[in-house]
Amino acid sequence: MFRMPVFARPFIAVLVIWVCLLAGNANAETTVIAAYQEMFRMNFAVMHKPGLPAGWFVTADGYVVAQVRNNHWVYGTSPHPGILVPTEIAVGSVVPMDVSKLARVPTSLWRDAAFNTEEFRAIINSRFDNMGVLNEPMAYTPIVWRDDKPEVQVWLGERWFTIIPTSGQTTSQAVASQRFFISRILNERNASWTMSDTQELADLARTWGFLWHGHVSTRPRLSTLPRLHGAGGGDSAIGGIGGGLGGGGGGGSDGGWDVGN
Repeated sequence: MFRMPVFARPFIAVLVIWVCLLAGNANAETTVIAAYQEMFRMNFAVMHKPGLPAGWFVTADGYVVAQVRNNHWVYGTSPHPGILVPTEIAVGSVVPMDVSKLARVPTSLWRDAAFNTEEFRAIINSRFDNMGVLNEPMAYTPIVWRDDKPEVQVWLGERWFTIIPTSGQTTSQAVASQRFFISRILNERNASWTMSDTQELADLARTWGFLWHGHVSTRPRLSTLPRLHGAGGGDSAIGGIGGGLGGGGGGGSDGGWDVGN
């Protein structure tokens, strides 16, 4: 009686789920194949998507890969639009999200559409030049800031809003004090954010000229947010891309946030 090797079972499960998802789209001109990376003894699935040159495939997280020799897969890079070139970076040797030059295609069509909304892209021409995603389980959402300013902008599903620290409060403290409120607004607006969305945003942020910080902690010792203190009152607001949001204190149950509809 044949027994499936233990190491193959998780791969088969993922492959079955992926094939089922593709089967739900009658127009999906895709081919999913089983790939093997000999140097790591690693099984994984790749998919050929329409528009990719022959020999190029996409991993489950959207990175473009090619098999340069038998059972040796590498990531690709795109030095010019429409051109793919193999790198020397083997699949499985790095966390691809941490390597900016790797080619990637969108894997979340719905979120890609959100990236293209006028409200989200308003941040491109703003005065902010740093971008990341809040590393808060219940408030996982994009955030932007400048190193020389205490305020930040956070994405609450429909538009950007400003958080302003109170007098004596640092930027990270202001954001941390409002994480439950951020969570509530995101939940009310059904504005969930995923790791796949973050990977796509990382590519776009660099294209837009932002310095990408990945996951941004609100813990003082770990935070990359500016270590500046606010100078205004508890519920003061500023103009800009989104509605004004006070950093803390006062302003009723929303802790000084002036939230528009």
